[in-house]
Amino acid sequence: MTSIHNRYCQRLGISVPRIEDAAGRPEVTLFQLVVMALLERGGPMTVVEIAARLDRATLPARLVRPDFVVAVKKAWHGQPPLVRDGDQRLALDLLSSELSHIAFVTGLRPPVQPPPGPAELRLPEDDEPLSQVEVTAAFSGRSLDMYSSIRKAAAVLEAWGTPQTLDEINERLRTLTDYGGRIDTTTVRAWRTDLVVDSDGSLRLNPASSQIGAFRRDIRRMAATWLRASAERRDFKLGLVERERQRAEDERNLMAQASRTRRALLHLVPPGQEARGAAVIDLSRRASEKRDHAPNGSAEPADNATNDWASSDVQLFMANNLLKLADRLEEFDFLAGVDLRVSLRTIGLDPERWLLAELRPVQRTFRPAERSAVPVTLPAVVQATTGTSRVPADVATWGRLLDPKRLHDVAGRLATEARALCLLYEYGALHGGVRVRTRPGDRLLPVEWGLAGDPDVRSVLEAAMRACAS
Repeated sequence: MTSIHNRYCQRLGISVPRIEDAAGRPEVTLFQLVVMALLERGGPMTVVEIAARLDRATLPARLVRPDFVVAVKKAWHGQPPLVRDGDQRLALDLLSSELSHIAFVTGLRPPVQPPPGPAELRLPEDDEPLSQVEVTAAFSGRSLDMYSSIRKAAAVLEAWGTPQTLDEINERLRTLTDYGGRIDTTTVRAWRTDLVVDSDGSLRLNPASSQIGAFRRDIRRMAATWLRASAERRDFKLGLVERERQRAEDERNLMAQASRTRRALLHLVPPGQEARGAAVIDLSRRASEKRDHAPNGSAEPADNATNDWASSDVQLFMANNLLKLADRLEEFDFLAGVDLRVSLRTIGLDPERWLLAELRPVQRTFRPAERSAVPVTLPAVVQATTGTSRVPADVATWGRLLDPKRLHDVAGRLATEARALCLLYEYGALHGGVRVRTRPGDRLLPVEWGLAGDPDVRSVLEAAMRACAS
């Protein structure tokens, strides 16, 4: 891969790939190589151009085809993130979540590395005294009846650092384990070593004993397993805290980046034809006004939106004023609308200049309930989602409306359609789907119109619950 960025890769935050680098990975499919070709180019390509690039690449035998033009068409069959850009070219929908999966499979994004394991536990040297932590680790929960009584006493004496009576030593051992280990007077009299000596009725450790090193090694071997497990638990908890901190920081960064993206709803008419009128709604300004008027400054759910547009800005461009549309659109980074790629090209603008949310459904049918598949049309989706019927009008209707004798009807119709499409976009971006019909319990038709970091229904509800709890 190269470090030089093109428009696609810059927006996705990846380096420009090469098809040859991804082709050797066993999971990669021909369809994913088509996506790689577009990422490599950084813009739309015709099927013939994609086929020629694949034909030039050195591919493994399983991906080689006798006719790449036919193979590319068969591999696509309407799958995201590929979208049509006119009759001949294919482009990438940069809002599609499929790009993340493809980037992972093709190696454009490295896999998430597991946290490093704990460092190897290194035991102190024999000349270093035992600590209370080590003695506790060695004796806790362990049966001590079969263990050397003199080393038990020596461990307690060294860890706590003062001479102690036999009763005090036994009390220490009792707090460390419930599984025996008591030392009696008869056992003390039988000791034949200078590791522990009796001094005026108290026992003390003899640091000059020749057995001090072996005694410390023995205790530390007993403690090693517990100390290693304790270190692993501590590192695991610290790792969880760090991952949560990083996740929260990444989420804040995504939210900040999404909030800085200037967005607009653009409605060009007739749809998919040479533009003769346009309506622009500043979505960023509208969202800001809704937050300012909502309780506690929270975002108002889109499905509670009404047709009250007193606070919104619907800007119309008609006749000679249409020439000013390009300058207005330069203020935005993100456009939502219908047939945007075709419509923008009719007025001489490159659709790749913006992130695009295409509101026209790609699916022909959808099964919103268990047994009923229904046809999917944009007017039906708009009506089911927003309650506005016969929007948007078809090309024939707009042809009649744009008749010079009826131009007085165009402005009102254009504003009405733009408002309905704006409500559709807001609902879809918030819920991750739009309605195909209004029956309760129906599933939503999935759409991907939002950016990473945008609020959704779940985040809004969680924020409301936190506000109620505080």
